[in-house]
Amino acid sequence: MHHMARMQEIYEIVTEPLTAYQVAARMRWSRGRTLDSMNYTEMNFAIGEAIAHLRHMSATGRLNSTSVSGKRYYSRNPSATVFPE
Repeated sequence: MHHMARMQEIYEIVTEPLTAYQVAARMRWSRGRTLDSMNYTEMNFAIGEAIAHLRHMSATGRLNSTSVSGKRYYSRNPSATVFPE
């Protein structure tokens, strides 16, 4: 259930091409925390969680993934209907 909720949240966040850091910064974290309020270790875990979900969603066709100037951007796949708005 947690993973489906996270993927739904990420799908709603990715309304434009975003990096994993940008997605993680917009995600809801426990106790109402923000990415910027986390210590270095917590931030790394949070970004890692975002990356894992983004990669899965890209591999399953829910998101597109492109590399621009060495940065990976994720965007919605317009033909994916898994998470309707």
